[in-house]
Amino acid sequence: RKEQAIHRTAPESAIGFPNRRRLRRGRRPRGPHARSMMSTRTLNTRPAASRRGARVVTSAKVKVAINGFGRIGRNFLRCLEGRDSTDLEVVAVNDSGGVKQASHLLKYDSMLGTFDADVQIKDDTTISVNGKDIKVVSSRDPLQLPWKEMGVDLVIEGTGVFLNSEGAGKHITAGAKKVLITAPAKGSDIPTHVVGVNEKDLDMNAQIVSNASCTTNCLAPFAKVLEEKFGIVKGLMTTTHSYTGDQRLLDASHRDMRRARA
Repeated sequence: RKEQAIHRTAPESAIGFPNRRRLRRGRRPRGPHARSMMSTRTLNTRPAASRRGARVVTSAKVKVAINGFGRIGRNFLRCLEGRDSTDLEVVAVNDSGGVKQASHLLKYDSMLGTFDADVQIKDDTTISVNGKDIKVVSSRDPLQLPWKEMGVDLVIEGTGVFLNSEGAGKHITAGAKKVLITAPAKGSDIPTHVVGVNEKDLDMNAQIVSNASCTTNCLAPFAKVLEEKFGIVKGLMTTTHSYTGDQRLLDASHRDMRRARA
């Protein structure tokens, strides 16, 4: 049978991180799971014979690669491992730190605590999480990544670097089928979708999609309610944001002069 794409959405509480405690302990949350772009089922269905000769349909996992194993990349994997069941399977991570850094920072987190999962280094290019192998590659050029060879369906673009169609499109050229940018995209040609706001407008044929920023994901659901109930003429907002890896603890060089200051 031909490939089928099924898109379902769950309440906002079912997506993202169930709560901090479950992320820390690796407990598996209960209840329905999200069916957003990040958990879109891409089913490669094929008939298989059962013991009684009846035809049954099997489905393949959606192969996911994480480009940039930083705060978002590691938390994405933590959250995924905390689910009872998922259609997603992380098969690769691209990060400059290599297997030692990837395994250590995934297992031990200064904010979330020790990850309650079996994280092991198998060899120079592979780590395992709860017995599942994840290939670790290190390339700053997405065109050199083995997405075609590994059959990657979806790339989680979490570097904060490849934000336009030209940059994110390199993953497509390398063999990936779709790219989800974990930051605001640059350019009007990349659609932005926030779950609880406009996820129903998602075009399943879109190859590159932005999931917006953390600030947008916090503000947009409230703004939607206000707009629908009362209408918004103009608005100002201030975000109280946690420290990020792009900020300086000490004065140092930065392309943004303001961020060069501690």
